[in-house]
Amino acid sequence: MFHKSILAAAVALTAGAASADTMFTVANTFQDPQMNGGNEISTIAFSADVYANQAATVSADIEIPNFVNFYEIDVAEDMSTLTMTVSETAKPANNPMPAERFDRYYYTFTGAGPASASINADASTAAIADGATVAVTTTGRLVVAFGEGADFTPGNKVVVNLQ
Repeated sequence: MFHKSILAAAVALTAGAASADTMFTVANTFQDPQMNGGNEISTIAFSADVYANQAATVSADIEIPNFVNFYEIDVAEDMSTLTMTVSETAKPANNPMPAERFDRYYYTFTGAGPASASINADASTAAIADGATVAVTTTGRLVVAFGEGADFTPGNKVVVNLQ
């Protein structure tokens, strides 16, 4: 009887872990010496409707089709990559990104979050990837930053390998 109870509990835990959804939130910040004094600020300050943080569940589909009217965000269902593709609605203030300006995207994963990340230069568009960096701040939390030289032509994409 005791053995069956432990086996049933193990099956229930395994099933629970397998069915647990991995979710993520993304928040955007902006930093520019002329536009905001060089301080990193949440873009919600510009427009709460347009720049609101968003949450999504990782799936086989594109999770966020038009984040901040600028990016299509897709996390592979197996959590192997994060892809940010510049959308047709993107209207950058300057293109490419000028020196000393930064546009950052903070991702927080629940469930199976990445412990490390790197830009996949082969799968990315060089024109945007050359101005991009990625860093994991803690397991499940990462920041993708765009700086000098990043080209925001619609269709350009940066692919981040997640480990």
